[in-house]
Amino acid sequence: MGTDYMAQSEIRSLDFSIIRYSKVWEDHRTLANALELTEEDIVISITSAGDNTLNLLLAGPKKIVAVDLSPAQNAVLELKIAAIKNLTYDDYLLILGESEDVEKKRLSIYQTIKAYWDSHSNTLEDGISWCGRLDKFFIPYHKDGLPTVVSPEAVDRFCAAET
Repeated sequence: MGTDYMAQSEIRSLDFSIIRYSKVWEDHRTLANALELTEEDIVISITSAGDNTLNLLLAGPKKIVAVDLSPAQNAVLELKIAAIKNLTYDDYLLILGESEDVEKKRLSIYQTIKAYWDSHSNTLEDGISWCGRLDKFFIPYHKDGLPTVVSPEAVDRFCAAET
């Protein structure tokens, strides 16, 4: 009898309609370096938040195929792709929730990317980067806790540092 990591009944009972991950926390360069991708490679990527899939494009593989059991996770990636293709950089940051701009403008942008989001617009209140189940746990820390521990200038210096 082999090890049964997850029974079929457990898989069927998972709720794939919710967004579990709206951003990735790992450094994509570690993944890309380990894969040693070339322009001849075809990559299969678990969609998750879509960030690793998008970041792997930087390595220039021939093709990337994103797959996920969750339609919600695939919709996150589709939204990010549509936003990248159709929005300015500032509006893209707005979609992610990384801008202080007004909520109405963000919601009007979402309305142009309809399929999945028509029935999930309440999910997007804080932006796509903050709608994942895990990510919601970090909102209070990000908004209230982090600025009391680290100055915005220190965060800017950290983000600008080369690795």
